[in-house]
Parts: sequence; C-alpha cells; structure tokens
Amino acid sequence: NPSEMKQLVLAALRSPSSDLQRWAIRIAADHGINLGSALIEIASNTKHAEVISQLASAAQILGDRPLIETLARRGEFSTDPFIPLQLWWALESLISHHPARARELLSYSGFWDTPLFETVLSERVGRRYMAERSPESLRMCAQLLTIANGSGHLETLIRGMVKALEGTSLDPVPPELDAALALLWKNEGVSGEVIRLSLRLRSPQALAAARPLLKAPSTPLPQRLDLIKALGELGDAPSEKIFLSLLRNEKTEPSVRLAALTALRRYSGDNIPSTLLSLYPNLQGDLRQVSQSLLASRPAWAHQLLLAVKGGVIDKSSISQASILVMRNYKDRQIVSLLDQHFGSTQSSTRHKAERIAAIKNLLSAEAPQGKPSDGNAVFSQQCAACHKFRDQGRDIGPDLTGYEMKNLDYLVPAIIDPNLGIREGFELATITLRPTGKATSAILTGFITDANALTVTIKDLSGIRTVIARKDVAQLTRAPVSVMPEGLLDQLNDQQIRDLIAYLQSKG
Repeated sequence: NPSEMKQLVLAALRSPSSDLQRWAIRIAADHGINLGSALIEIASNTKHAEVISQLASAAQILGDRPLIETLARRGEFSTDPFIPLQLWWALESLISHHPARARELLSYSGFWDTPLFETVLSERVGRRYMAERSPESLRMCAQLLTIANGSGHLETLIRGMVKALEGTSLDPVPPELDAALALLWKNEGVSGEVIRLSLRLRSPQALAAARPLLKAPSTPLPQRLDLIKALGELGDAPSEKIFLSLLRNEKTEPSVRLAALTALRRYSGDNIPSTLLSLYPNLQGDLRQVSQSLLASRPAWAHQLLLAVKGGVIDKSSISQASILVMRNYKDRQIVSLLDQHFGSTQSSTRHKAERIAAIKNLLSAEAPQGKPSDGNAVFSQQCAACHKFRDQGRDIGPDLTGYEMKNLDYLVPAIIDPNLGIREGFELATITLRPTGKATSAILTGFITDANALTVTIKDLSGIRTVIARKDVAQLTRAPVSVMPEGLLDQLNDQQIRDLIAYLQSKG
C-alpha cells in the first residue's frame, strides 16, 4: 500500500548506498510520493554527483521549488557536464508549469546568491522570459531587472534577454518594462548591456548614446561589435553613414570593418555600391567576400558589379559561384548577358563530367604514381580550407569532410567533379529575400540556414558570418538543391597536385 511504499522509499534514502538512494528518488518522483524534507536533506549533504543528478531530475518532475533552491547551492557541482543543465531544465519546467512557484522563487534574493544561479541560471532565466513575449513574461522581465538593479547579476540577466531579442525588437514595450529600464539609466555609468537591451526596445535614449560609442575608437572592441550588430539589425538610419565611414577607414580594426560591412546588408543607400566598388580591389579575405555578396544582393548593384568585371576593374576569378547563382535568379536581360559573356551560360555537360570523372579515377589508379600526403596538405589549404574543415584544418562553413568515405573513389571523385550530385542536408543553398523598405528594391541574402524558429531565421554566409533576421522582415525563403562549390576545382591543379590532394584526404590522421 502507499504507506508501506513510502516507508520503503525512506529506508532506501537512509541507506549509505548511492544506488539505492537514486532508486528511491526516482520511485518517489515517478509516483508523486511526498517525502517531506527527506529530499532536501539529501540534496544538502550528499557528495555523490549521480545522486544530485537524480535529484535534479526529480525536481523537474515534481516542480519542487525548495529542492531546486537547495540544489542551486551546491556550487561544487557547477563544472559537472550534466548537473547544471539538469538544474536549468528543472527551473524552466517550474516556469512553464508552475509559474506562481517560479515567481516566488525568483523573488527571493537568497536564490540569486546561490552559486549555480550566478553561473548557470541567470542568463537563461532572462532569455526564457523575454523569448516568451507574453504580457505576463514581460512583466516578469521588468520585475527581474528591478531585483537585479545594482547587483552583479544584472549583466548576465540582460545578456540573456538580448539573446532572446536577437534579430528582432520589441514593439510595443510594456509600461512596466519601460519603467524598469528607465531606472537602470539613472545608474552612474550605464553599462554596455543596458544600452544593448535598450536598443532592442528602440529606446531613443539608447540610440542617442550608442551612435557616439560606435564612432569612438576608445570604445572596447566587444562592445563596439555588439553595437554595430544591434544598430544594423534595427536598420537605424543615421548609422548607415557611420558604418560606411568605419568601412572606408583602413586604420579601423578588421573585425569592426567586417561588422560594419555586414550591417550594411539592411541598407539601400546609393553610396553603398560606389563605396564597395572603389574599395573592392584592395580588400582581402572575408571583407572581399562579404562586399561581393552585398553587391550581388540587389539587381542594380549586381549590374554595377558585372560592369566592373567587364571593365577589368574587378578580376572575374574573384566572383564566387554563390554570387553567380544569386545574380542569375534576377532574370534581368543585361545581367544574364554579362554573366554569359564572362562566366559562361551553362554548367559542364553530363557527358563532359562523366569523362572527367573517368580520367581522374584513372589518374588515381594503383598503377599510377602515388601522391604525397604532406604536399596534399598544402593543396587542401589553398583550394579547400576556406570553406571545408578536415580534421583540425580549415573553416566550418561547408560540410566537415572528416569522416567522409575518402577511400571510396567511386564516391569521392564524382563529389568533387559534380558537387550537385549529392548535397548534404543543411547545406542546400538558401536564399532569403527581405521585405523592401521605402522605394528600395528587396535585398537578397544567401547561405545556409543554421537556425529557425517562430520569430527569427539565422543564415550563415560563405564567410561564416551568421545573420539573424526577424520573420516579419522575410518576404521569401527558398532552398535550392544547388552546391555553392564551384565545378572545375581540379582543373586548376596539375596531375601531381591532384594525386597529392587525394593522398592527403585518404591518409590516416
């Protein structure tokens, strides 16, 4: 009967065996057995991580507020690979299923002072309530900001709220939240986190404070980058000139120039294409790649880019396959004509690809001279590492090649010769068309979708830069089974370089 079951569970809890204790905790949680303060006592005293883990799971099932608070005091488990996240799941479940208990717990200052609240829970709590965006959750955000004001928790709490608003803003702002924010601005030395949150809430005060900070070289680099991102996502009109100025100034930190360039994707001013085209020949790496994708993102700008290629101002070999695909989608006669003139009108024929595959496989046959993996490493670095990671080398933009069937030439060679044969899930070319603002034409972003939810879409471009876009700003999102990897990659290599590259890919790590 229930009484006997309870006594049996309590006896198991008093056992020195951690396995019996875990069993008892699980039985109590699964059957809703009220053990009084017994779980709290074990949570306060046990030294076994596996018991703490089981208690965190029980707290999630039971919605046990005192148990969550007690577990949050066990700072010695803050570096455990599982327990901190389990504790968050328990608190998140309390917020979702027992909101009154959660508000009571989060209103208690003693909970804020627990080690695990500071290191694990604070940022997640801010993000969770702001992400919900219901009237009740936003009132709770205001309450949390008021409680945290003047404490060391304010920065992490706000950081979570800002993450929840990434790519979007809050409109309208509830009066309670506006009032809580106003109190923060009365503090001496308003922090960068407060400014960032205020920007997401479209505070005129924050906008006025942010622009001078953006211009000033003395502003700490991380804060400057955050401000560029926030102002760019908001499409703040006065910031367009600041972004262009930062981009033009070669003495500006490269990361700031790149962030300013990325932010310009939201703008359509006439000075943008002319500035990019004038700078383009001297740009390198990601600055050049992002400039090119930005020029290709609007038909009028794409036409100017292709005219620069025609005039010899820009080397056509620098134009990526992704940019060509974007520009072909415009169906503009002049653009298509320039593309055909400088890049060819079609891809290689199926017959030509088949012949090339056979030739490369013959080149790599056992009877042929062997390649040198060490030399192939250098070839990979020059030809592939800009997009692909292989073992500990390269960039995480295209698929990670580690673990692919490199020994199988029937798979490997066709995949290189004809990249469209098999495109890995998640690496289909995505095209996002933004809603036009004013009389400007729609801008187009291309890349890979890395995250999507009801409010935002995140796209990663070929420089690895992630852009978060509000769903309301997306006019169209399409995916095409087209690879951005160019055909003819091996045509740039001699026979020995091809052997070396394949030998490197097939070598043991």
